[in-house]
Amino acid sequence: MKFNMFDDFRFIFPRKIDKYKNKHKLECDFNKVNKEYCLNSFVLKTGRPINHYQYLKNNFTALIDGVAIFEKNNHEEITKGLKTIIYKKNKIFKQMQGYNNEIFIKNKKMGFLSFSLRLSKAINRNMAEHTEILRKSLIRFFNNMRSKKFYSSDVVGYFWVMLQDNGGFPYMHVVFHFKNNDFNALVGHEIIETWIRVVNFYKVEGELLFLNATEDFTNGTGIYCLENKGEILTMKTYSTNTDWNDVDYALFKQFKGYNKKLFDQYLYALAKKSYFINPKGRAVGFSSIKD
Repeated sequence: MKFNMFDDFRFIFPRKIDKYKNKHKLECDFNKVNKEYCLNSFVLKTGRPINHYQYLKNNFTALIDGVAIFEKNNHEEITKGLKTIIYKKNKIFKQMQGYNNEIFIKNKKMGFLSFSLRLSKAINRNMAEHTEILRKSLIRFFNNMRSKKFYSSDVVGYFWVMLQDNGGFPYMHVVFHFKNNDFNALVGHEIIETWIRVVNFYKVEGELLFLNATEDFTNGTGIYCLENKGEILTMKTYSTNTDWNDVDYALFKQFKGYNKKLFDQYLYALAKKSYFINPKGRAVGFSSIKD
């Protein structure tokens, strides 16, 4: 499978071969773009959100003789910003793909656990304050995880991606790589306990959502989900939850072992949904790989 996000935007960024055929707005799949991509960014300095998708949908007219036509004349800044975002998303995917391939070479039986962390919204925090507390919370979370026995003995690496929830706020999607796929529910409880201590330290409210699980992980008892304020969430074998951006990772149900083809598609979907605070903001991070 070829991975190049610019292929979904050839009506704006045509290849040489695309310039010989005109394409009108009705021929463009804006629904696919809206469903699969996060084309939003937020400039902390100005407090201004930018919605590139809405601009495209409202102003793109056609691709005529190789030139994208817009209703408004000030489209150069928007299309330049969009091009930068797509380039960065492609780069994020390649980074994640290379990182995970390197882990797999050293750990042929590896399994993984994906979950999301976010801070609850508060009316007395603006986006800049919210983002800064989230950043500090993530650092503290990973630092505290290092004291956990399962982390030091079984986790061979992790990465995180910044995504945007349905309310427009950033959150972190985290993936832990394990040496194998037989971790149990205690792992989930210790992750939850660590996140609770972090948000309590910063005197904020937080949420945690597990997105996949194995039979041993749920162990028939379920796991605690902070989104349901401590209620037990019973998860079926190899089940998945819908993430806070409404993405359903049903395609990527926890597979026995590591399926590179499916995992690459999972990483590609994550990269498409990556969210940037500030044009040059960081939207992905990796741990060092254990030998």
